[in-house]
Amino acid sequence: MSIESITGVLPDEALRDLELREWRDDEVATYAGLLDRHHYLGNPDARRRHLCQVACYRGKAVALIIWTTASAKLAGRESYVGWDSRTRQKRLGWVVQNNRFLLLP
Repeated sequence: MSIESITGVLPDEALRDLELREWRDDEVATYAGLLDRHHYLGNPDARRRHLCQVACYRGKAVALIIWTTASAKLAGRESYVGWDSRTRQKRLGWVVQNNRFLLLP
């Protein structure tokens, strides 16, 4: 699949025209390649990708987003939200984390 990129500054009204959708099966290889080339962490392991989204402006991809399950233990998160180990165990399934965010060049 060929990906057209947009160069230059998007107009102010572009946010109203953004479409956010899941990657289609025929786009996986292309978007994985873009992550490998342009994201400093590369493309995450496919087993960890749970929701892969693309933001499009007028049919052209402008950003890639990957969501994964939350990390099992993050001391800062638990302290901030006030979780003890039992509460974390009960509620962790309701938390997701942004694994990759890439604004395409």
